[in-house]
Amino acid sequence: MILDESKKSMHISSGDNRLNNLHVLRLNGSPFENGYYIGRVLKKEVRSLYRSLFGHSLFHLDRLGLPFVSFEGGSPFCHLPIGKHADFEVLDEAYNRINKQGFIPEEYKLEMRGLAIGANLPLDWVHWMHVLPTVTENEEWRPRFSDVFEAPTSCSMVAAMGDATKDGELWTLRILDWERKLGAQRWPVVLVYEPLNPKDNVSVVFSYAGYLGCISGFNNKGISFLEQGWNRYSKTATIDGTPFPFLAREMLTHASTQDEAVSVFRDAQRTNDLAYLIASGRESRAEIYLTNKDSMEGPHLPGHVLEAEYDLGILRFNDIPNVLFSGMYDNVLNEVLRSRVRNGFDLDELMRVAVDAATSTAVQAVITRVPKDPNEPMQ
Repeated sequence: MILDESKKSMHISSGDNRLNNLHVLRLNGSPFENGYYIGRVLKKEVRSLYRSLFGHSLFHLDRLGLPFVSFEGGSPFCHLPIGKHADFEVLDEAYNRINKQGFIPEEYKLEMRGLAIGANLPLDWVHWMHVLPTVTENEEWRPRFSDVFEAPTSCSMVAAMGDATKDGELWTLRILDWERKLGAQRWPVVLVYEPLNPKDNVSVVFSYAGYLGCISGFNNKGISFLEQGWNRYSKTATIDGTPFPFLAREMLTHASTQDEAVSVFRDAQRTNDLAYLIASGRESRAEIYLTNKDSMEGPHLPGHVLEAEYDLGILRFNDIPNVLFSGMYDNVLNEVLRSRVRNGFDLDELMRVAVDAATSTAVQAVITRVPKDPNEPMQ
């Protein structure tokens, strides 16, 4: 265990290679201070992730005949000819277009700036990292970006409660699918945000070193968030909106009830076609919404049967009592859940589900328990 008590924030490392040396950071400074702390404490991990990710998906230096400049001992890549490669231009264009329309909240821009300074990275790189999910999930922009994201990927989302769990509490599982060859799974982090404003919520974000957006998480009011891309090749997708990882951060920070959480996404200018599973342990509610830039269709509830056809397959919502799930390969997920629901879901059972239902592109599995009793800790 590593404890850093020199500042208000704290860093704990598992030191366990079986967990990819999971890092947990407690953050209770200003947005800039939080970003700087992440960059400084996890400098090696952040730079390693950016090197791995950008080396594979952005620059294709071998194709350009340019040497790959090491991160160690100096400024990385500051002299590369940006104008000669479309990947730079696409991410620059995307970030500038989103930012100029005011879709990136100021506090996240400050946090990104702090991260760049703390990790000694160009700020542009940090900006590119945080529009990467929006670009790669968009049919118009994706072909302009890279040929790395070729394999179809999806994610799986599960919520179980009541008679479907051993203790009757709300449990969730999110399996994140992405391009494993990019290596993000090697640098997992858990970010615990303790806000300066006492009216805001404490939130827990599951992410990777150097990525500040929320792809799954929960808050101290018992709200849990999971996400899945469900119609990557939609012709209605747009980047002219708030990227969902920032929307999820906003929701966890400010929403105290299921209705408040849903309204954050309903009232926002959304971007790509995404499915959200939003759950409230305090209220014993779990709902899936299918969203795009024009609509937010739902709620779909546990036990509700729905099939939504899209380019990659069929998104199904199951009819298992007190269980709600969706996934691109949900026929496998359906079979796995049905075979194990009789045991009652808990941590061990959901870990088995995560293994049995994982695709070849799975990079992260997150299991949470959000109890009804507000005095009982979440897990």
